Amino acid sequence: MTLLEFWGCALIAFGPPLAMFSLTVASDPIKVILLISSSFFWLLSFLTVAVCWSIISLFCDYLIIGAYLAVLSQEIFRYLFHVVTKKAQTYLAKLLTNEELASEAAGRNEIMLNADVMKFHDKFRISYVSGLGFGLMNSAFALMNVLTDHIGPGTVGLKGDSHYFLLVSALTALAFTLLNVAWSVIMSQSVETSDKRLAVVVLVSHLLVTSVTFVNRINLQLISILVVYATTILCGLGALQVTGVSVKQLTSLNRRRSVDATT
Repeated sequence: MTLLEFWGCALIAFGPPLAMFSLTVASDPIKVILLISSSFFWLLSFLTVAVCWSIISLFCDYLIIGAYLAVLSQEIFRYLFHVVTKKAQTYLAKLLTNEELASEAAGRNEIMLNADVMKFHDKFRISYVSGLGFGLMNSAFALMNVLTDHIGPGTVGLKGDSHYFLLVSALTALAFTLLNVAWSVIMSQSVETSDKRLAVVVLVSHLLVTSVTFVNRINLQLISILVVYATTILCGLGALQVTGVSVKQLTSLNRRRSVDATT
């Protein structure tokens, strides 16, 4: 039973992000490099907050302070990553465009769709890939030890804890991966336009979802999940808005891709 629960929750947390990686990133070596680079920036933020917490914990051991430090550190390094990529954006865009045109040259229909795809990709594909890198690293570090502990032997809830602990952890990890994608897109626009309000939105929403996860301690997991996923939807819509892409356009593009795939 524990092994089945392990695989089920692991697939909930990492299945969709890995599908996103395989479908949108894995085929392009430049995007893979960008994802690894963003993951490295996340690790730098983790190292920074670990050093700070090792000092602060000597005087105060409130876990929520460490969580807020982690949020602040992640957003600072997310901002720095987009500042760095902005300076190299012209060259990166040229490389990515060449890669896509070369891979799509074999299919005339794909080339016709290239203009629609590039509307989304030209400016925001770097932020999408970097957000996926941030999200995967965040979820891996947040959930891996929890999953390992629940392989067995043992039963979740044996000592009166919630039976849904692992499921809630997996759903939360998935939401944070999706949130990191949205946050990176919004932060990229903040750097691009020097609009600090967007950066504040990212920071505040990150602090909000981090704070609400602490109610899991008092068995209010449903409230936590609802707030986290409501924030995920709002941030996702916000990311679409700053890209100038509507849900209708994405639906239309996916429908056209499906039609071409069947013909």
